[in-house]
Amino acid sequence: MHNIGFGDLDILRSLVGAWRAIFELVKPELIITEHSPVAMLAARTSAIKLVTLGTGFSCPAPCERFPDWRPELNRSPAELLSSEGQVLANANEIISQHGARSLGRLSDLYRDCDACLLTTYPCLDPFGQRDEDYLGVFPDKDGVEPDWPDNGNPKVFAYLKPLHGIENLLAALSSSGLSTMVRMPGATAEMKSRFPALQWEDRFLDLVKTASKAKFCIGHATHTMSARCLLLGKPMLMVPPFIEQFLTAKRVFEMGAGLATAMTDLPSFEKLVGQMQSEHSQLEEAAKHFASRHQSTHANDGLNRAIKKVLKVLDEN
Repeated sequence: MHNIGFGDLDILRSLVGAWRAIFELVKPELIITEHSPVAMLAARTSAIKLVTLGTGFSCPAPCERFPDWRPELNRSPAELLSSEGQVLANANEIISQHGARSLGRLSDLYRDCDACLLTTYPCLDPFGQRDEDYLGVFPDKDGVEPDWPDNGNPKVFAYLKPLHGIENLLAALSSSGLSTMVRMPGATAEMKSRFPALQWEDRFLDLVKTASKAKFCIGHATHTMSARCLLLGKPMLMVPPFIEQFLTAKRVFEMGAGLATAMTDLPSFEKLVGQMQSEHSQLEEAAKHFASRHQSTHANDGLNRAIKKVLKVLDEN
């Protein structure tokens, strides 16, 4: 929040003003946001009904102060409290200019809305399990089923981005003997030519049909992919580039359903690919435990419950 405008009062005032201008033009009866704190602040100053949705990260639990999720920065509790206090003070200054109700704590921005739709599962929630309605992941858009020939080797599905250092992981997979299918939007022809042992797929894939064929899956610990794979009982090898993905990877690792490493820890890839195979039974057991707890909930169920909650908010005077 600090880095997207809340850390500077003048910038925040301009951003909120832009959102308010949109609201005045559109005149919405209800606003639905996903990880949009500036739009949420503008909605609060406009007295418009608000529904927010998202994972545990983007729909934080009520808390007096946010957790320190970047301990490697070695910031003191006083520094963290001061930074959060500045963000809260700037938000309340904007709110006071429009005569709206101030925030007692920063998490109130997310909790004071008309409904909060948690599109995650308790054991993937970075705040831990809450006494709230977890909707799970929504349905994916349709994709194609890949042509994945069976060459007798274990199949692995990797859904990655061409981030700095990813070649180290591709090299480890190339030399592993695994039948690896890679979906990497943005990968260059030159990169693909360097790893001919991998099966590259440029089409948008049906994640469920693809992952269900794999022994394990590899990704950046995005919430949806991680949840989808765990629902299929597939363990994960995760390389999270951002804090949201790091928190998801941490939860998957803690439940014993996957292994994780940072993008900066490049030499560990070969070891981890081997570890995913040698410890597969234990990792798969944990993933299947997650699946057994949530397999009765179809993705459409969560979506339908979310729609009902939105319609209820609209019907309320």
